[in-house]
Amino acid sequence: MQSLDFLGQTYELRIVAQPMPPPYMAVQYEGTPELLGVCDNLNPTITLRAGMDRTRRLYTLIHEAMHAFIFLGHFHWLKHEDGRDDEGKIDALSSVLADFLLTNESVIREVLDVQAEP
Repeated sequence: MQSLDFLGQTYELRIVAQPMPPPYMAVQYEGTPELLGVCDNLNPTITLRAGMDRTRRLYTLIHEAMHAFIFLGHFHWLKHEDGRDDEGKIDALSSVLADFLLTNESVIREVLDVQAEP
């Protein structure tokens, strides 16, 4: 079992082969009606659909992480006035971050591996 840490809260990460049923919030990727991801904040778990390409998988993970950040009290600007998460803003931010991370993957790996100079 893998886990993700969000601001002191640990979320279990699950990869499943079948679509996940409602009632949880789900990510839909352009033109696909099936659920690709769910963030369950009450039972700290992020579940992703198996078989997605790496771009869609990273986008979906980031999208679901945004729901966790909102729930944990951050990113209030990603909520509507009525309290619902703003899926449009979450989609836009997730898309840009996924593209940035994948496009610059080798540089990011290098930065993470760089040792500080004395």
